[in-house]
Amino acid sequence: MKLYIVSPMKIQTSILPAILLCISSLCHAQISLGPAAGFHLTEYSLISGGKKQAVSGAQRAVDYRLGGCVDVPLGKRLHLQPGIYYTSNGSYRYFAGTSYRYSFNIHAVEFPMLLTYRFGMKHQSHYFAGAGAVMGIHVGGYADSLTPPSIHMPQEVIRTGITFGPANPAFAYKYNISLLLCAGYHLKKGLWVRVNYQQGFTDLQPGGYPGNYSVRSNNFGLTAGWLFLTKNKEERTEAKNKPKPAY
Repeated sequence: MKLYIVSPMKIQTSILPAILLCISSLCHAQISLGPAAGFHLTEYSLISGGKKQAVSGAQRAVDYRLGGCVDVPLGKRLHLQPGIYYTSNGSYRYFAGTSYRYSFNIHAVEFPMLLTYRFGMKHQSHYFAGAGAVMGIHVGGYADSLTPPSIHMPQEVIRTGITFGPANPAFAYKYNISLLLCAGYHLKKGLWVRVNYQQGFTDLQPGGYPGNYSVRSNNFGLTAGWLFLTKNKEERTEAKNKPKPAY
């Protein structure tokens, strides 16, 4: 098995902690942070002339994300949520009339910067919605070909590594910029759950796909997490005395 790993550049990995430090120092309210995990269904679409093209036999794969986020209050309702996640993104294609199957999986480290609006107080159960941008760095991947059995050879899986970067652009680009939309529910104890939709804007095969198509990713899924809530005296008094708002 060949697997080429691309390490994130030092400058890029240092940007997120610097941003979080600046934001937290400027905010009067205390920040919250915690782990998060979830699953999603991934699709890699072929785009031509600005329109999505149908791919016969293509199916979404069930993938996962693991990481965490920081919640920075910008006001009583508006919050900024930077985060870091390790994600798996795959896809399958079955060829009609045969037992041949092709699949691939790309692993990435993602840095979402999400702006959320809460329909309720920080320390009461409430709904929320958000939108933001995600910077993804591809760090590994592989492609599997499930060959059909024959008289002389049994059915087998042939695995090859995916190479990222400008050195071999015919395979995959190592960065991906995408839009993230979400909506969910946050319990007053800190547990939250949300549905996500993420649409990529980067052509992941800049070297060219047969037929001059661009390849872009998208996924939708469910993410849950826990924020270890912090609150000062003013916030505790306000949460205790103010009734829960009607939705």
